[in-house]
Amino acid sequence: MLRKPVYLIMLLILFGCKKDISAFLIHASTEQRVTESLSFTTKLPEAVPIDTMNYKFALFADIHITEKNIHYLDCFKDDVIQLGIDFFVITGDLTDNGLDAEHILCKNNLQDIGIPYYVTIGNHDLYQRNGWKLWEEYYGPSCYSINFSSHLKIIFLDSASGLIGKTQFIWLEKELKNKPAFTVITSHFPIYTGLSPSIYRLTSAEERYKLISLLKDNKVDAYVSGHYHTFEHTEFSGIDHFIVGSMYPHKLDGGTRGYLLFSIDNGNMSWEKVDVR
Repeated sequence: MLRKPVYLIMLLILFGCKKDISAFLIHASTEQRVTESLSFTTKLPEAVPIDTMNYKFALFADIHITEKNIHYLDCFKDDVIQLGIDFFVITGDLTDNGLDAEHILCKNNLQDIGIPYYVTIGNHDLYQRNGWKLWEEYYGPSCYSINFSSHLKIIFLDSASGLIGKTQFIWLEKELKNKPAFTVITSHFPIYTGLSPSIYRLTSAEERYKLISLLKDNKVDAYVSGHYHTFEHTEFSGIDHFIVGSMYPHKLDGGTRGYLLFSIDNGNMSWEKVDVR
């Protein structure tokens, strides 16, 4: 039976894609990315001002921008205006091959939407040997947190390699001690993919159990992820687990294209899945 790295290399050669084959074997580790991210003193994302009693934010994943620049962001831009969305979050795989040209196109497309946005890194964004350096250049840290006044805290985890890692867990535990009205954790890899085991979830069972325990003990409101190109919602131990919905421009793994929309009305939070066509 072929080992996974050899199998992946054969597939890449067969399909002739633009991913750097060596990046599957050699790229900045989770620990390196997290350590560098937590030492950042510049380019840290800032919280957009919000009316803490009434605001909306959207989350989606996997836009997979290529040099052909095929995407569904224009449809989302229309919703931003019609629904009054204040900001949005993309939970990884902004690019398909992690190329510099793809990042440039992606940044231009996102800025064209016209409202603040926040991102976390996905596995496809590391598909070049310099993938992490490009991410730092265009977006800054891969893990960070943002406090929107005293009402909402969003924690961005780096799970682009399928792992959380010791350093990031220590940081996460500290972040969860300061809990506002609502806390949302977002990361590329899900803990669950529906109710069944899957290769698309976080790769370490030990890390999944530890993360689930932290979410429960700290009464986190939602864990939001992407990676699997569909929308799914699982409630477990009082925590809402979402696969947010994909903007993937080709065939999805399930369901329809769309995004997760959180609405805060008079201080109360609700959610819905919004289709994009």
